[in-house]
Amino acid sequence: MRIKYITLTAFIMMSMAATNESIAAGTSNPPIVIQNAGTSPYNYSRNEVKAEIKIMIAEILDIEEGYIQDDMLLIKDLGLDSLDMLQLIWNCEEFYEISFNEADALYYSSQYTVDSFTDILNHFCQSDGNYKG
Repeated sequence: MRIKYITLTAFIMMSMAATNESIAAGTSNPPIVIQNAGTSPYNYSRNEVKAEIKIMIAEILDIEEGYIQDDMLLIKDLGLDSLDMLQLIWNCEEFYEISFNEADALYYSSQYTVDSFTDILNHFCQSDGNYKG
């Protein structure tokens, strides 16, 4: 059984080209740990991951998916509170068979947009069980 750890800092280093605006603005997300037992197939595309996250957020907030934009902050713009964030994390853990460090995820959650949260999960879903950060 393999355990996979993904730190957001390492992820950001790998995806700097895609996030030049936020890096140029001096904003970066702190580390968050995701681990997995490596038992399920990770063949989701980024669009599939983003669509599933939007579905989860819409269900939690009882809003239309079309309202959710990629650049919206999960807490400030969408209005998720700490209990909503826990629900989103738990939903992702169940759906993708992963485990977040909930304390870190909640602590840093005010900095995540729909896109940055998608990127974290998408990178995880595209890896082969051996994170190469």
